[in-house]
Amino acid sequence: MDKNDLVEKIIQLEAHNEQLKNIINKGLGENNSAKEPSVADRKFDFNKCHYRRILLRILYFGWNYQGLAVQEDSTQTIEHHLFHA
Repeated sequence: MDKNDLVEKIIQLEAHNEQLKNIINKGLGENNSAKEPSVADRKFDFNKCHYRRILLRILYFGWNYQGLAVQEDSTQTIEHHLFHA
């Protein structure tokens, strides 16, 4: 193969590559537009919910944690775990 044949082959392969990319993009675009948003994709609307105040009764044994209030040097406090939950 001489240089001209190689150049023509490169141009042909690049054109074929572009065609394949367009086909893939069209296929992905059709799937995304036809797909309904799943439950995980939808945002939760707090305005549609009813609110109710509740009382939590907590029994605290201190030997597994390092106090009830936030401390600068530790995250193993009851308050940290309550806010994390």
